[in-house]
Amino acid sequence: MVWTERPGAMMNDRKEEIRRLLGLFRRGGLDEELLLEQLAEIQDNGDKSDDAALGELSAEEPASQEILSEDNDSTTLLAGRLDAWRAAERSGSLTLAAWADNTDDEELGGGLRGAAARAAAHAELFERRLADLGADTVAAVPAWMEKYNAALLDPVASDADRLAAVVAEFPNVEDAVRPLREFAEALQDDPLTRQLLLTVYEDQVTTLAWFHRAWQARKEQ
Repeated sequence: MVWTERPGAMMNDRKEEIRRLLGLFRRGGLDEELLLEQLAEIQDNGDKSDDAALGELSAEEPASQEILSEDNDSTTLLAGRLDAWRAAERSGSLTLAAWADNTDDEELGGGLRGAAARAAAHAELFERRLADLGADTVAAVPAWMEKYNAALLDPVASDADRLAAVVAEFPNVEDAVRPLREFAEALQDDPLTRQLLLTVYEDQVTTLAWFHRAWQARKEQ
């Protein structure tokens, strides 16, 4: 899944984020040590976290507009964004593949393999486009994503817990993927990258919608 900013942090205030973390802990999606670490981060960041999130949102459109030109600075900006998404998709594909290999639910495993394959393909597409731009692949996934992926693979958590954790992180499919679509649509002078990102956007909708269906079906069992 393509994310360089944490969706939950952008959509919820700190109180809602704490409530979400506690819910994951009660369902087994987080161990006590990881819960305490994340609560400490929220406390330490305080209002700065909200300011940073708002800054990222307000900067999203200007950043897209800057990339419309073809100068070196704009290419560097685009490459940095693509590289961050490449790292996120690679990490996500490995996490989903590991989950698929460890579940006893064959139907869930099949869907996870499909989602993992889409994420791996996205990483390869981003890597190829970066090569076109003459850019290196140097980005690493953010700390929150490493912790989130580790929590999804925690052997204590059940499949239901993991599905609930994904749905809690991305409660609204369109809201979650809208920044990617809007970023892509702003690239009017780069049709190759624009269409590549719009294709990835469609895959992201497919993947997240599947997670919601899988969670709902097992919730009703």
